[in-house]
Amino acid sequence: DMSPSSSDNEGDKANALLRVQRRRQSSRRLSQINFTDGPVFRPLDVLICEDHPVSRMVMEKLLEKLRCRTITVSNGGDAMRYAMSEIKFDIIMMEFKLPQFNGEDVARMIRETKNANAHTPIVAVTGYLNQLQAPHHFDALIEKPPTTSKLTDAMCRLCQWKVPAPGQTTATPNPYPQPSGLRTESLRWEDSPTSTS
Repeated sequence: DMSPSSSDNEGDKANALLRVQRRRQSSRRLSQINFTDGPVFRPLDVLICEDHPVSRMVMEKLLEKLRCRTITVSNGGDAMRYAMSEIKFDIIMMEFKLPQFNGEDVARMIRETKNANAHTPIVAVTGYLNQLQAPHHFDALIEKPPTTSKLTDAMCRLCQWKVPAPGQTTATPNPYPQPSGLRTESLRWEDSPTSTS
C-alpha cells in the first residue's frame, strides 16, 4: 500500500494523492522554465518503488534531504498503477525485484503504453545489477545502498536538476508570475476533479 512521505503523512490516501495533484498543478509553471541556461533546482516529484521497508525509508529520507516530494509503493502492481495514472512524476526510482511484477516489467509497461510517465526517467536502484540483462528499460542504474551522491548524480543527469543551495526553496528567479485566476491551496475536496460528488 502507499506510504506517503512525511510531507504527506496527515490524512488518508485520497488526500495524499489530492495534495500531489495540487503540487503538480503549481509545479507545471516551473516545468515551463527554459533550461537553456543549464540545470536549476526545483522540487522533484519522485515515485519510489521499493518492497523492503528499511530501504524504502532510507530512499525517502535521502530524497527529502534533497527537497524532493515522494510517493512510495511496495510492489509492482502499485508501482504500475501510480506510474500509469494521471500524476506526472519527474523521476521514478525502482527496485529491480518487486513482488507481483518485477521492476523491469513495470518499466517496460510504463515505456510501451501511452501515459503521463511514458518519457519519465526510470532509475533502477537495486542490489541485483548483475541479474539485470540488457537491453532494459531503465535510464540509469544505481547499486544499493543508495547514497545522496548517487541519487544526486542520476537526478542531475536525467532531470536538468541541480542540488539546492542552502536555504533555497524553489527555482530562482521565477520568470512566470502566478496567474491571478489560479486556485490556491484552500481548495475544498468537492472542487477536486477527482471527487465523485
